[in-house]
Amino acid sequence: RGAAAVEQAEEEAAHEATEATEALLNKQLEIEYADQTEITNIEAEINGDESFIATLEKHIGASATLSPAEKAQLQAELEAQKVDVKRLKKQLKDEEAKLKLNAEEGAKLREKYAGDLAREHYNEMEISMDVNEMHNILYPSPPAKEGEEEEGDEKYAGDL
Repeated sequence: RGAAAVEQAEEEAAHEATEATEALLNKQLEIEYADQTEITNIEAEINGDESFIATLEKHIGASATLSPAEKAQLQAELEAQKVDVKRLKKQLKDEEAKLKLNAEEGAKLREKYAGDLAREHYNEMEISMDVNEMHNILYPSPPAKEGEEEEGDEKYAGDL
């Protein structure tokens, strides 16, 4: 009775550990998704700014009607956009580095979770085999009559 209680407690502890790892993994996946979303948003902002810069440069170069003051104002706007793109590209590198670290952490958690599940499954299989063995000891099947074999049983099935 005591051994069964210990085994039951171990099984419950293993199951709780697996659930805790699963919760950590889910949280980690949310973090990785948020990182990837941030990267996508920054990339979109960079693309938009670069497109605006190209349009503004064409406009400044092609316009013969701009006054020197207007041209200077647009040139200042252009430089500000270029500075913003540099800032965004640095932010993008930082976010990509953060995602890489979080993905590595996630990979470790996925590995741990897979190990926890495998251990838990192995323990359940072991318990199932023990239960089967006990059932066979407590309720042995009647011996087969000479020349008869139970349907589906092979000659050496008892040796498994």
